[in-house]
Formats: sequence, C-alpha cells, structure tokens
Amino acid sequence: MEKHSPDIAVFTETWANNKLPRLHEAYTALSTPHAPYQGVAILVKSKFRTIPLDANNWSPFLMCCKVYTTSKHFLIIIGAYLQPQSHALRLSELKSLIRRTQTSFPTAGVVVIGDLNMPIDNATVEATSLGLKCFTFAPGTRLQNDTWSTLDYFWSTL
Repeated sequence: MEKHSPDIAVFTETWANNKLPRLHEAYTALSTPHAPYQGVAILVKSKFRTIPLDANNWSPFLMCCKVYTTSKHFLIIIGAYLQPQSHALRLSELKSLIRRTQTSFPTAGVVVIGDLNMPIDNATVEATSLGLKCFTFAPGTRLQNDTWSTLDYFWSTL
C-alpha cells in the first residue's frame, strides 16, 4: 500500500472486521463481518468522500460503497469473495447487489473487484449479462503445476 499508494484497494479472504481501525491515515477502511479468511475490505484514500451502501445487506462476502471523485460524481465499488463451497448462492447475491446498484444509480460507473472463483469464460458471460466488461490480471493470479490461472476479476461499466 505504501509503495504504490492506490486510490482504492479491495481485499478478499481477510480477517478484517467492522471495528477495523484506519490502517493508514491516508485511507478510510470499510470491512464486512466475517469468519476467518472470508471477509472483504475496501480501502479508499481519505481525500475521497466514501459512503457505505446497502450495509444492512452485507454478508461476509460482499460489500458496496459510493466513492465521490468530485463533489457531484461518484463510482460504485463492490468487493466480492465467492466461496467455492457456496459459489452459486454467492454469485446470485452478487448479481442481485449489482442489479440493485444499477437501478439506484443508473448513471454511475460500477466497479466489481474480487475473488470470483470461476473460469474466465464463465466470468465473461456473467459480467456481460449484467452490462459489465470483464478484465483479468495477467499472467494470472494463481500458479499451480507451472500453469497460471485467474480466479480474480475486475468487472466494470467504465
């Protein structure tokens, strides 16, 4: 964080909780309730006004916030962790959250970042069905048997 100083960072499979102190004075931290290694945290530079959204519906696996880039313009940031053992349920919850967000803020840019635990073909189909583009991280995010694979994605309307 200190080396690259991103404006926004999303973490999955964390131990963070709602009582998370400011990790660094430069960031506002939001996090979901969790069991070990199942939480989601979003850190946003403090210079951007950040408002948690849909907080009553947060699960340990999803969170959403509005990040103002100017006094009138904002992005919707969604952090997601779709557990392999309950993938269908978590994917349904994520899609519902995205649809609610798109309905509530139809002109806002939407960014979904997370460990979605699905092959690229499935991730692209799901993103497209929601009007989003799917981006991956090259060469991948996991190295197994000398082969890179990607289960972490960035979906966006931007």
